[in-house]
Amino acid sequence: MRPKRDNRRSRGNKNGGQQRRERQASDASGNNKPSQSRKNGGQRNTRNAKNEKPMNDEQRDPVDPAAVGEAAETFMTGLATAFGVEATVVVEREDTEIEVAMNGSDLGLLVGPGGRTLTAVQDLVRVAAQRRLGDHDTHLRLDIAGYRERRKESLEAFARKIAQQVRESGKALAIEPMASPDRKVIHDVLASEEGVSTASKGEDPNRRVIVSPS
Repeated sequence: MRPKRDNRRSRGNKNGGQQRRERQASDASGNNKPSQSRKNGGQRNTRNAKNEKPMNDEQRDPVDPAAVGEAAETFMTGLATAFGVEATVVVEREDTEIEVAMNGSDLGLLVGPGGRTLTAVQDLVRVAAQRRLGDHDTHLRLDIAGYRERRKESLEAFARKIAQQVRESGKALAIEPMASPDRKVIHDVLASEEGVSTASKGEDPNRRVIVSPS
């Protein structure tokens, strides 16, 4: 006689297959889609992100120039202490123009050859006083041991001498490469001189002023 077949396993397999088909049908019908609340929430977040625009410079409150001057004075006083030199720092302000002057002895190290160290220190002061406070309106200028004033007087005399040579020879002369502040002095002085004109040519650090007959 052939043994009777146990139908319980086959019924279990049949039921398991039916359950799998029901789950597949449920997935196909969209029951696993994200809820409407989550969907709407995502849309709200997207709209909020679009509406939140970064503040531009016009929307920011202006920085008090006095605060910029105080920050510059604090930085330069700390710099003098760090270098172990005795110096006084004076800040003069007129509207948005800020002049910072450091005076004392043994300040040559902070000036450097051709004032290059002074220019670098001025950049540091601007970072510490203007950028740190978010200031975009003031113009800050630094002088150490009166170097810039002496340099300006020397450049003015030099520029007038070059202008005279150009007028006499009728030929253009190229001045040695200079930093932007020095070139500005040359341009400003010779703008009032008759018979000559100026133009800057080249790229920094080799940019120079050309003085030509006019």
